[in-house]
Amino acid sequence: MKKRASLLTVAVFFFLSLSLLCHAEEIRKYTNKIGMEFSYIPLGQFDMGSTSPEAGSDEQPVHKSTITKGFWMAKHEVTQGLWKQVMGTNPSENKKGDDYPVENVSWKDAQKFLKKLGSMTGEKYRLPTEAEWEFAARAGSSQERPDGVEDQAWFYNNSEKSTHPIGSKAPNFWGLFDMLGNVMEWCSDWYGPYGNEASMDSQGPSSGNGKVTRGGSFRHGLKYIRFAARSFSEAESFSFDLGLRVCKDQ
Repeated sequence: MKKRASLLTVAVFFFLSLSLLCHAEEIRKYTNKIGMEFSYIPLGQFDMGSTSPEAGSDEQPVHKSTITKGFWMAKHEVTQGLWKQVMGTNPSENKKGDDYPVENVSWKDAQKFLKKLGSMTGEKYRLPTEAEWEFAARAGSSQERPDGVEDQAWFYNNSEKSTHPIGSKAPNFWGLFDMLGNVMEWCSDWYGPYGNEASMDSQGPSSGNGKVTRGGSFRHGLKYIRFAARSFSEAESFSFDLGLRVCKDQ
């Protein structure tokens, strides 16, 4: 009798596991009520930072970073059209069309946008942490940048010194477009040096002189078109090559 019960438990566990796996595959992509598309980024661990000759000193020490909860990340950078829909204005310098990434927005502007977007959709949105951003950009890669980076990124070598419509290059493994190049992207963290210890769901330092920006932009050379490359700007500052990407928790 005990053996039959044990076999039944194993069978139930197997089918529940199979069901969860199928469900995870089903929810890999998500579209909210105003048409924003998201990719699901699973939990995981990666080596954050770089020891490449191209790397800056702030990319070291390389350390284990663990993301303990999966999250949703927008497939695209926020566009000028979406910003106008939510905020009623378009602060961008390069006003070429609604499908171009919004830029000239500060970190504080981004917070106002996220709050209004949440009110419009009934969901809570946020910026990615720096660790989440690098984890999502790498999508399992341990390289400095993707092979054939020209196929995935608009940067100095191919951009003709301008932004381009979102999604006009190939996505990464998790279906995210323009993680490198086009416009830099705000992260939620204050900028600061890395520690020597492994980190778990890192939120960055509690204060600082600027907020982290990631990904490089259309005006940057290959040195900055790397998964680990870091930069920062004051929370009130804005630039013609700096935008944002939206995240939400499960």
